[in-house]
Amino acid sequence: RKSGLIIDARDSGEYAAGHIAGAWNIPYSDFLIHVDQLETLPPDTLIVAYCNGEECNASLGLANQLVAMGFSRVRFYFGGWSSWVAAGYPTAAGPE
Repeated sequence: RKSGLIIDARDSGEYAAGHIAGAWNIPYSDFLIHVDQLETLPPDTLIVAYCNGEECNASLGLANQLVAMGFSRVRFYFGGWSSWVAAGYPTAAGPE
């Protein structure tokens, strides 16, 4: 059985307006505030970061920070939120 974590790298307002169902919100701009939360995860946790889409670099920046923390299975979802919604995949709204 494989499992992982999806992290929304957008700001909390964008996250509250709509996000991938089950995703955590860790805005790239506030990454250091959430380090304690991430330190409880095993370093081999599969983590997928995303933001608004192809024009957004927050997910790539967040992914780089996660790798620097020692996480070994980090990916970023290039299509991001816009691609997820267009595909009709599960979404949620509201704060965490």
